[in-house]
Amino acid sequence: MTAHLTIPLDDAQKAQLETIAEFRNETAEAVVSQAVQDLIAYDQWFREAVEKGRQDVREGRAVPHEEVVAMAKARRLKRESASGT
Repeated sequence: MTAHLTIPLDDAQKAQLETIAEFRNETAEAVVSQAVQDLIAYDQWFREAVEKGRQDVREGRAVPHEEVVAMAKARRLKRESASGT
């Protein structure tokens, strides 16, 4: 089943979309359809990555904030001492 969706575009957006479509030798509809598919795929990836991170935290596979700050400070001090500043 295919659904149709109407979205408002101002003149500048419509012109940019038409430029993209022309450059790709595609229709504006095809460009928008691909953009929607890309957005859906990215959103799915992002949600899965967030959930994996939350699971890692729940299972103790995360470095506490204080440790990260201490590691960053130690690296900075090491770089500064190596460069003589």
